[in-house]
Order: sequence, then structure tokens, then C-alpha cells
Amino acid sequence: MHFTSQAPPISRSKSYLHRATHETANRYLEKVRKAGSDDLVEGVVHEYGNAIWELVVVNIFPCDLLRKNFGATPYGRGVFYDYDGIEYMTDCKFRRMPSPPNFEAEMSGEGWCPVSRMDVFPEGFETFLLVSEKIRDAVMRHHADLFDAGFWQGTQEQIRRGAMQDFFSYPDSLRFCNGLGRGQTV
Repeated sequence: MHFTSQAPPISRSKSYLHRATHETANRYLEKVRKAGSDDLVEGVVHEYGNAIWELVVVNIFPCDLLRKNFGATPYGRGVFYDYDGIEYMTDCKFRRMPSPPNFEAEMSGEGWCPVSRMDVFPEGFETFLLVSEKIRDAVMRHHADLFDAGFWQGTQEQIRRGAMQDFFSYPDSLRFCNGLGRGQTV
């Protein structure tokens, strides 16, 4: 996970980054949140959402979106590592959470809405993803679409149409086409 909104400054100790990148996103995010490191919270949350997006655009739905299932590479990229809980995006049924028919149904211990194993309600992600105001603000700034069934349904439609989305595992400034200068080749 990129722990800052930009590349880390040279003055930051290598050992600090090395330790940070071997923790789960869950533990690291809690540490930086408690320390009041807003720029680090922003970076972790941004990379966490990017890791989810990079999976879903290639037809992988990470069924367990808890931060404990995400971590970082030594280079600061967010990664998902709970591959026993995945499904094809196109097999899932992303739905908006239905409203209860009445107060009694909402308060009863019985289910009032039929739900199948492949039903997913993105609005419900807020319960376990947005655990503090700082995290909520950062997630909503960068990845509010994760809580909208329309985003997931639109992504499914793009996959079914065969649309391929590009994403890069490194900053644009490090791409060969930008680093060599005009007219130079490898």
C-alpha cells in the first residue's frame, strides 16, 4: 500500500517502510490512525480500494473485504491474499438493500427478504469498512463507488462485453514511455 499520497520522501527510514509493508492493512491502518497520520491513512485507504478495483475488473470478487485480508508488497502496493474466498464477479448478484415492508419485519429475528448465496449488498460494506471518521472520509473521497450496487453491476456488464481495463502496478512516472524521453528506445 502506498503509505503516502506520493512516493515516500527520501528522509523516511527504510526500516520503517519495511516493517509497515509486512503488516496487514488492518493492523497498519489502526496504528497510523491512532498516531494521527492523516496522509498515511489516506494512502493506505487509497491502495486498499485500488487492490479491490484491480481484482473486480478482471472478474474476481473478493468475498471477504475485511482489511485483514489485504496487505502490502515491499514496494508499497496493496494486495489481496485471501484467495479461499473469491467468486467470479459475473456469478454474483449485486443488489441494493431492500427496505423492510414494515417496522415489525425490520425488528423481527426472522428474514423478511429472500437472499441467495450469491447475493451481495454493497451498502452493507460500510458496517465493517468505515470504522472511524478519518477512514470514512478517505474511503468516500477515493472509493465511494464500492458502496453502490450500480458500480458493481456496471463492472459486471463491462466484463460480459469483454471490455479490458488497464491498470499499472507502479506510478505513471516510472513507466518506460515516460522515463526514456521522446524518441529513445530500450
